Amino acid sequence: MTDVLICASVVVVFAYLFATWWRIGRDPKPDVLVARYEPPPGLSPAMLRYIWKEAFDDRTFWAAVLSLVAKGLATLEPSDGDIRMRPTVATTHAPTLPEEERWLALAVVMMYLWPSGWRWQPNQPEYEQMILGVYATLGIFLLLASRNPSAHRSLIAFTAWSSLVHAGIMAVQAFHNPSERGHLLGDVPALFVVWLALIVLPPARQAGERASATGA
Repeated sequence: MTDVLICASVVVVFAYLFATWWRIGRDPKPDVLVARYEPPPGLSPAMLRYIWKEAFDDRTFWAAVLSLVAKGLATLEPSDGDIRMRPTVATTHAPTLPEEERWLALAVVMMYLWPSGWRWQPNQPEYEQMILGVYATLGIFLLLASRNPSAHRSLIAFTAWSSLVHAGIMAVQAFHNPSERGHLLGDVPALFVVWLALIVLPPARQAGERASATGA
């Protein structure tokens, strides 16, 4: 009798599991696979590189640069053993660009029109690449934080106050070096504007945060 109950229990459990698998556990039929030779709309080569590697590197930056060149918005020219990026006439009426490429195109135009306001002497391309890498990485994380600013208040505050400190140090250096006075009307006020914008327009706190703060 015991053996019969054991066999019956096994059969019932198996029947239940099989019925459940038959209803909701079977894999769907595979769809037709279509090769895509273009990136999804709205994603630039630089953003695709960042998504793939989950990190910012030199190739991410150069992907954005070469994307502008391929679109005819900039050119790369040799200059004293270095490579200089120059905007083209098409940059002034550029097509719709991803946000990261739009900011890069704006930086290229500003550097070209007024290099003394943005580039320190003597020219140090290694330093420029490093600082651009830092700010490009920070910019990407700020874009991600903009989706939910109240949850990233520390990152926004860090960006604001580090920009103010950076601007203050550069202002002192520009005052002491007459050849760098152009920065007082270039990157120094630009960083002050970043600080002011992030401080004057802080993200609003969520209702739960306000309630907990009131209860405290």
